[in-house]
Amino acid sequence: MATSEHGEYKRNFDVWSYNCKGLKSSCGTIENILNNMECDIMFLCEHWLTPHEIPVFNERFINNDMWVTLKSSVDPENIMIGRPHGGIGFIAKKVSKIVYRPIAIDSDRICGMQITSGGKLLLTVFGIYLPYYKGTTNQIQLYSETLDILQSSLDTIEPSPVMIVGDMNTSLPQHHQLSRYWHRTHPFNVYSYMLHDFMCNNDFIVANFAFE
Repeated sequence: MATSEHGEYKRNFDVWSYNCKGLKSSCGTIENILNNMECDIMFLCEHWLTPHEIPVFNERFINNDMWVTLKSSVDPENIMIGRPHGGIGFIAKKVSKIVYRPIAIDSDRICGMQITSGGKLLLTVFGIYLPYYKGTTNQIQLYSETLDILQSSLDTIEPSPVMIVGDMNTSLPQHHQLSRYWHRTHPFNVYSYMLHDFMCNNDFIVANFAFE
């Protein structure tokens, strides 16, 4: 709920997460979803854009009356072999009296945005693309470091309702009482343990588990 010069009003936001597997081939689909379905904000992962390609798509979405912020995971100084990988961002419908603002986060796996109206912060949304599981020390460390960066952002933002969307690349338990080594049983792994610990420490709930 926000207060404006026209009085108090309520606004619900439908936030989607979409692994687009290449924005070049899925751009039309994304625009159709935002224009014709109950989707206000879309978090994209795996858009596969290089840094010099991002301004082109920024302009396209802006010209279609949308707000956009995209991050590339490609190092432009490295010689690239094969197709790019990774890449995240938000695309949102422009809504009357609503202002979107990005959150600066030093990671190509996390992006954030805040939704305001009349100077009041209504909602903070983080989009995250966590590393897939290989069981290697380096990959586990990367998963942990990514959660640490997200935690740092949560600790420093202005208080508001918070939603986290994206690809967590692991399973979470649906029970409150867990055995000591629950994360060693299928379909869980050490990622499950770290993500569950992160969520408990921040009093988050898994929205997926609220629906059959």
